[in-house]
Amino acid sequence: MDIATYALILASAGAHAGWNFAAKKSTADKVALICLAQLAVGLTLVPAVAAFWGPSALGNLLSPYVLATGAIHAAYALLLGRAYERGALSVVYPIARGTGVAGTAALGVTLGFESLSALGAWSVVSVCGGVLLIGLRQNMKSSVVPGLLVGASIVSYTLVDKFGANRVPPFQYLAFMNLVAAVFLLPIVSRKRMIGPTIRHWKSVVTVGFVSAGTYLVILWAFQRSPASYVVALRETSVLFASALGVFVLHEPLTRSKILGSVLVTAGIVGVKLA
Repeated sequence: MDIATYALILASAGAHAGWNFAAKKSTADKVALICLAQLAVGLTLVPAVAAFWGPSALGNLLSPYVLATGAIHAAYALLLGRAYERGALSVVYPIARGTGVAGTAALGVTLGFESLSALGAWSVVSVCGGVLLIGLRQNMKSSVVPGLLVGASIVSYTLVDKFGANRVPPFQYLAFMNLVAAVFLLPIVSRKRMIGPTIRHWKSVVTVGFVSAGTYLVILWAFQRSPASYVVALRETSVLFASALGVFVLHEPLTRSKILGSVLVTAGIVGVKLA
Protein backbone atom coordinates (compact mmCIF):
# COMPACT_ATOMS: atom_id res chain seq x y z
CA MET A 1 0.00 0.00 0.00
CA ASP A 2 1.45 3.38 -1.01
CA ILE A 3 2.13 5.97 1.68
CA ALA A 4 -0.55 8.45 0.49
CA THR A 5 -3.33 5.85 0.70
CA TYR A 6 -2.01 4.63 4.03
CA ALA A 7 -1.90 8.13 5.55
CA LEU A 8 -5.34 9.13 4.26
CA ILE A 9 -6.99 5.99 5.66
CA LEU A 10 -5.43 6.61 9.08
CA ALA A 11 -6.60 10.24 9.00
CA SER A 12 -10.12 9.12 8.07
CA ALA A 13 -10.04 6.65 10.96
CA GLY A 14 -9.52 9.47 13.43
CA ALA A 15 -12.35 11.48 11.88
CA HIS A 16 -14.58 8.40 11.92
CA ALA A 17 -14.11 8.01 15.66
CA GLY A 18 -14.90 11.71 16.03
CA TRP A 19 -18.29 11.58 14.29
CA ASN A 20 -19.30 8.43 16.20
CA PHE A 21 -18.36 10.22 19.42
CA ALA A 22 -20.47 13.22 18.36
CA ALA A 23 -23.44 10.96 17.52
CA LYS A 24 -23.22 9.15 20.84
CA LYS A 25 -22.96 12.39 22.83
CA SER A 26 -25.88 14.09 21.05
CA THR A 27 -29.20 14.04 22.89
CA ALA A 28 -31.10 13.70 19.58
CA ASP A 29 -32.73 10.42 18.54
CA LYS A 30 -29.80 8.52 17.04
CA VAL A 31 -31.60 7.01 14.05
CA ALA A 32 -33.23 10.33 13.15
CA LEU A 33 -29.86 12.08 13.52
CA ILE A 34 -28.14 9.68 11.10
CA CYS A 35 -31.09 9.80 8.68
CA LEU A 36 -31.08 13.60 8.47
CA ALA A 37 -27.29 13.61 8.22
CA GLN A 38 -27.47 11.25 5.21
CA LEU A 39 -30.27 13.32 3.67
CA ALA A 40 -28.26 16.53 4.05
CA VAL A 41 -25.26 14.93 2.34
CA GLY A 42 -27.35 13.45 -0.46
CA LEU A 43 -29.24 16.66 -1.21
CA THR A 44 -25.97 18.63 -1.22
CA LEU A 45 -23.85 16.28 -3.32
CA VAL A 46 -26.35 14.98 -5.90
CA PRO A 47 -26.75 18.44 -7.55
CA ALA A 48 -22.93 18.68 -7.58
CA VAL A 49 -22.83 15.36 -9.45
CA ALA A 50 -25.28 16.65 -12.06
CA ALA A 51 -23.34 19.90 -12.44
CA PHE A 52 -19.92 18.27 -12.80
CA TRP A 53 -20.70 15.06 -14.72
CA GLY A 54 -23.89 16.16 -16.45
CA PRO A 55 -27.52 15.03 -15.96
CA SER A 56 -26.75 11.62 -17.54
CA ALA A 57 -24.68 10.74 -14.45
CA LEU A 58 -27.89 10.68 -12.41
CA GLY A 59 -28.61 7.33 -14.03
CA ASN A 60 -26.06 5.81 -11.66
CA LEU A 61 -28.60 6.41 -8.89
CA LEU A 62 -30.27 3.21 -10.10
CA SER A 63 -27.06 1.16 -10.09
CA PRO A 64 -27.73 -2.13 -8.26
CA TYR A 65 -24.65 -1.46 -6.13
CA VAL A 66 -25.93 1.97 -5.10
CA LEU A 67 -29.39 0.63 -4.27
CA ALA A 68 -27.95 -2.32 -2.35
CA THR A 69 -25.50 -0.24 -0.31
CA GLY A 70 -28.19 2.37 0.35
CA ALA A 71 -30.46 -0.30 1.83
CA ILE A 72 -27.61 -1.80 3.87
CA HIS A 73 -26.51 1.61 5.14
CA ALA A 74 -30.09 2.28 6.22
CA ALA A 75 -30.05 -0.98 8.18
CA TYR A 76 -26.63 0.01 9.57
CA ALA A 77 -28.05 3.35 10.75
CA LEU A 78 -30.98 1.62 12.46
CA LEU A 79 -28.72 -0.90 14.17
CA LEU A 80 -26.08 1.68 15.14
CA GLY A 81 -28.67 4.12 16.50
CA ARG A 82 -30.33 1.47 18.64
CA ALA A 83 -26.95 0.11 19.77
CA TYR A 84 -25.83 3.54 20.98
CA GLU A 85 -29.12 4.03 22.81
CA ARG A 86 -28.86 0.71 24.67
CA GLY A 87 -25.14 -0.03 24.90
CA ALA A 88 -21.86 1.61 25.86
CA LEU A 89 -19.83 3.33 23.13
CA SER A 90 -16.61 1.78 24.49
CA VAL A 91 -18.06 -1.72 23.94
CA VAL A 92 -20.39 -1.39 20.95
CA TYR A 93 -17.86 0.48 18.80
CA PRO A 94 -14.91 -1.96 19.17
CA ILE A 95 -17.10 -5.06 18.76
CA ALA A 96 -18.76 -3.66 15.64
CA ARG A 97 -15.48 -2.56 14.04
CA GLY A 98 -13.63 -5.76 15.04
CA THR A 99 -16.38 -7.90 13.55
CA GLY A 100 -16.17 -5.83 10.38
CA VAL A 101 -12.43 -6.50 10.03
CA ALA A 102 -12.73 -10.25 10.61
CA GLY A 103 -15.84 -10.74 8.48
CA THR A 104 -14.54 -8.77 5.51
CA ALA A 105 -11.23 -10.66 5.43
CA ALA A 106 -12.84 -14.07 5.93
CA LEU A 107 -15.47 -13.62 3.23
CA GLY A 108 -13.08 -11.93 0.82
CA VAL A 109 -10.60 -14.80 0.97
CA THR A 110 -13.28 -17.52 1.09
CA LEU A 111 -15.12 -16.17 -1.95
CA GLY A 112 -11.84 -15.85 -3.82
CA PHE A 113 -11.85 -12.18 -4.81
CA GLU A 114 -9.06 -11.22 -2.41
CA SER A 115 -5.73 -12.77 -1.49
CA LEU A 116 -3.60 -11.82 1.50
CA SER A 117 0.08 -12.42 2.12
CA ALA A 118 1.09 -14.21 5.33
CA LEU A 119 2.11 -10.88 6.87
CA GLY A 120 -1.09 -9.26 5.63
CA ALA A 121 -3.26 -12.00 7.14
CA TRP A 122 -1.39 -11.73 10.47
CA SER A 123 -1.84 -7.95 10.43
CA VAL A 124 -5.60 -8.22 9.89
CA VAL A 125 -5.89 -10.77 12.73
CA SER A 126 -3.76 -8.52 14.96
CA VAL A 127 -5.98 -5.49 14.33
CA CYS A 128 -9.14 -7.55 14.82
CA GLY A 129 -7.92 -9.08 18.09
CA GLY A 130 -6.69 -5.74 19.39
CA VAL A 131 -9.96 -4.01 18.57
CA LEU A 132 -11.96 -6.65 20.42
CA LEU A 133 -9.61 -6.50 23.41
CA ILE A 134 -10.09 -2.75 23.67
CA GLY A 135 -13.83 -3.35 23.98
CA LEU A 136 -13.55 -5.95 26.76
CA ARG A 137 -15.11 -4.94 30.04
CA GLN A 138 -17.40 -6.23 32.72
CA ASN A 139 -21.20 -6.01 32.42
CA MET A 140 -20.98 -5.84 28.62
CA LYS A 141 -23.79 -8.31 27.80
CA SER A 142 -26.27 -5.62 26.73
CA SER A 143 -23.75 -4.26 24.22
CA VAL A 144 -22.45 -7.47 22.59
CA VAL A 145 -25.40 -8.46 20.40
CA PRO A 146 -26.03 -4.90 19.11
CA GLY A 147 -22.31 -4.59 18.36
CA LEU A 148 -22.25 -7.88 16.44
CA LEU A 149 -25.30 -6.88 14.38
CA VAL A 150 -23.70 -3.56 13.46
CA GLY A 151 -20.54 -5.48 12.55
CA ALA A 152 -22.51 -7.77 10.21
CA SER A 153 -23.92 -4.74 8.40
CA ILE A 154 -20.38 -3.32 8.07
CA VAL A 155 -19.20 -6.53 6.39
CA SER A 156 -22.18 -6.43 4.02
CA TYR A 157 -21.77 -2.87 2.81
CA THR A 158 -17.97 -3.18 2.62
CA LEU A 159 -18.18 -6.11 0.20
CA VAL A 160 -20.82 -4.36 -1.93
CA ASP A 161 -18.83 -1.11 -1.96
CA LYS A 162 -15.58 -2.82 -2.93
CA PHE A 163 -17.20 -3.70 -6.26
CA GLY A 164 -19.49 -0.67 -6.53
CA ALA A 165 -16.68 1.88 -6.16
CA ASN A 166 -14.96 0.31 -9.18
CA ARG A 167 -18.08 0.75 -11.33
CA VAL A 168 -19.42 4.14 -10.21
CA PRO A 169 -17.06 7.09 -9.51
CA PRO A 170 -16.57 7.33 -5.71
CA PHE A 171 -18.00 10.86 -5.38
CA GLN A 172 -21.16 9.87 -7.27
CA TYR A 173 -21.38 6.64 -5.32
CA LEU A 174 -21.18 8.50 -2.01
CA ALA A 175 -23.82 11.06 -3.00
CA PHE A 176 -26.33 8.50 -4.27
CA MET A 177 -25.67 6.06 -1.42
CA ASN A 178 -26.53 8.68 1.20
CA LEU A 179 -29.66 9.79 -0.62
CA VAL A 180 -30.94 6.21 -1.04
CA ALA A 181 -30.22 5.36 2.61
CA ALA A 182 -32.10 8.46 3.76
CA VAL A 183 -35.09 7.57 1.56
CA PHE A 184 -35.25 4.14 3.20
CA LEU A 185 -35.04 5.66 6.69
CA LEU A 186 -37.39 8.63 6.30
CA PRO A 187 -40.67 6.66 6.63
CA ILE A 188 -39.43 5.10 9.87
CA VAL A 189 -38.27 8.43 11.31
CA SER A 190 -41.43 10.22 10.15
CA ARG A 191 -43.64 7.62 11.79
CA LYS A 192 -41.89 8.33 15.10
CA ARG A 193 -42.32 12.11 14.54
CA MET A 194 -38.65 12.69 15.26
CA ILE A 195 -37.76 14.91 12.28
CA GLY A 196 -38.79 18.21 13.90
CA PRO A 197 -37.06 17.62 17.24
CA THR A 198 -33.89 16.39 15.50
CA ILE A 199 -33.62 19.40 13.17
CA ARG A 200 -33.03 21.49 16.29
CA HIS A 201 -29.75 19.56 16.64
CA TRP A 202 -28.64 20.81 13.22
CA LYS A 203 -25.00 21.22 14.26
CA SER A 204 -24.81 17.52 15.13
CA VAL A 205 -26.60 16.65 11.87
CA VAL A 206 -24.08 18.63 9.83
CA THR A 207 -21.08 17.28 11.76
CA VAL A 208 -22.15 13.63 11.56
CA GLY A 209 -23.25 13.92 7.92
CA PHE A 210 -20.31 15.65 6.31
CA VAL A 211 -17.52 14.23 8.49
CA SER A 212 -18.80 10.69 7.91
CA ALA A 213 -19.15 11.43 4.17
CA GLY A 214 -15.61 12.75 3.95
CA THR A 215 -14.16 9.76 5.76
CA TYR A 216 -16.05 7.28 3.60
CA LEU A 217 -15.08 9.02 0.37
CA VAL A 218 -11.47 8.25 1.32
CA ILE A 219 -12.39 4.60 1.87
CA LEU A 220 -14.19 4.31 -1.49
CA TRP A 221 -11.13 5.79 -3.18
CA ALA A 222 -8.87 3.36 -1.30
CA PHE A 223 -11.00 0.39 -2.40
CA GLN A 224 -9.88 1.15 -5.95
CA ARG A 225 -6.22 0.90 -4.97
CA SER A 226 -5.88 -1.78 -2.27
CA PRO A 227 -7.49 -5.01 -1.01
CA ALA A 228 -10.63 -4.31 1.03
CA SER A 229 -9.27 -6.38 3.94
CA TYR A 230 -6.27 -4.07 4.32
CA VAL A 231 -8.37 -0.93 3.91
CA VAL A 232 -10.91 -2.05 6.52
CA ALA A 233 -8.19 -3.17 8.94
CA LEU A 234 -6.54 0.26 8.76
CA ARG A 235 -9.86 2.06 9.01
CA GLU A 236 -10.77 0.22 12.18
CA THR A 237 -7.79 1.78 13.92
CA SER A 238 -10.47 4.39 14.62
CA VAL A 239 -11.02 2.30 17.75
CA LEU A 240 -7.66 3.58 19.05
CA PHE A 241 -8.92 7.15 18.66
CA ALA A 242 -12.28 6.25 20.24
CA SER A 243 -10.49 4.61 23.15
CA ALA A 244 -8.32 7.71 23.62
CA LEU A 245 -11.44 9.90 23.64
CA GLY A 246 -12.93 7.61 26.27
CA VAL A 247 -9.85 7.80 28.50
CA PHE A 248 -8.96 11.48 28.13
CA VAL A 249 -12.38 13.09 27.56
CA LEU A 250 -14.82 10.77 29.33
CA HIS A 251 -12.24 9.76 31.96
CA GLU A 252 -12.82 6.03 31.44
CA PRO A 253 -10.23 3.73 33.11
CA LEU A 254 -7.15 2.70 31.13
CA THR A 255 -7.32 -1.08 31.60
CA ARG A 256 -4.76 -3.76 30.74
CA SER A 257 -6.98 -5.04 27.93
CA LYS A 258 -7.04 -1.55 26.39
CA ILE A 259 -3.26 -1.29 26.57
CA LEU A 260 -2.70 -4.77 25.10
CA GLY A 261 -5.36 -4.17 22.46
CA SER A 262 -3.73 -0.88 21.47
CA VAL A 263 -0.36 -2.63 21.09
CA LEU A 264 -1.91 -5.31 18.83
CA VAL A 265 -3.70 -2.72 16.69
CA THR A 266 -0.49 -0.70 16.33
CA ALA A 267 1.43 -3.83 15.32
CA GLY A 268 -1.26 -4.60 12.77
CA ILE A 269 -1.04 -1.06 11.35
CA VAL A 270 2.69 -1.49 10.79
CA GLY A 271 2.14 -4.94 9.29
CA VAL A 272 -0.41 -3.69 6.76
CA LYS A 273 2.04 -1.03 5.57
CA LEU A 274 4.76 -3.66 5.11
CA ALA A 275 2.51 -6.35 3.54
